[in-house]
Amino acid sequence: MNRKPPLRTAHIKIFYDQRHNSYNDLLFATIVSCAFYGCHRIGELIVPNQKSLFDWRKIIKRSSLKLESRHAGYRLPYHKADPFYQGTDMLFTEQDTANPVSLLKKYCTARDKLHGARPALFICEDGSLPNRS
Repeated sequence: MNRKPPLRTAHIKIFYDQRHNSYNDLLFATIVSCAFYGCHRIGELIVPNQKSLFDWRKIIKRSSLKLESRHAGYRLPYHKADPFYQGTDMLFTEQDTANPVSLLKKYCTARDKLHGARPALFICEDGSLPNRS
């Protein structure tokens, strides 16, 4: 059997230490940090490339985001381990490497300035939802 090695905090640190010069770089860093510390599948935070598989009910809403001084969280409306479609509240605490709390705060400041009241939490600079490609 041949498998990829697991993602570790050292890998996240290497990625995080790269400059985040653009809005989309900040979006990507935030998604990676939230996926890592929230034990998400990346597919839970982005939309599929095939439009026929898109389901608005699976999109994390900006209105579900709660930002506090040392915590941040949002509601994951549905995932494959949620057989009763109740959703799951995700809570992030501060971390030493690629802190998801500070990244969410920084990203949301840029996101709200650019996209205002659009309902999705994760939005690319051009207004589209991030997808696999």
